[in-house]
Amino acid sequence: MNETTSYITCMPSQLLNLGVVLRVLILIPVLLLLDEMLRESLAARFVPEQMAKLLLSFPALLGAIAGTCLLYQVLRVRSIRYEITPGELKIYSGILSRKHEYIELFRVKGAHVKGAIVNIPLARYLASVRKASHPSAYP
Repeated sequence: MNETTSYITCMPSQLLNLGVVLRVLILIPVLLLLDEMLRESLAARFVPEQMAKLLLSFPALLGAIAGTCLLYQVLRVRSIRYEITPGELKIYSGILSRKHEYIELFRVKGAHVKGAIVNIPLARYLASVRKASHPSAYP
């Protein structure tokens, strides 16, 4: 087989982002409630106009930060790629600066694959690879 042929090329599932998506979805009603409470309390009290503008923009600012964090997490997971060739395991990652990691297969000590039952039909798994610190660690 040709040395440049890859056996497996895969990317992690976006299900890794499920926790972040759920937190942002929970945050949306909280921000809407906060916005409503701020509008009611500012109408009942005397607050300087500049301070009122800042306080009213606070929920929108928090929503923009949460959306940016969600977008970053999706892009971070999307930019990871694993490739297994006859001689090595290649891991590519990074959004702004790409990181290429090459591990020779004879140095791989063991691999642990864990995935939820939902991930199995999608062939998307979380994998961790242990590697030997020195090639002579194996017979």
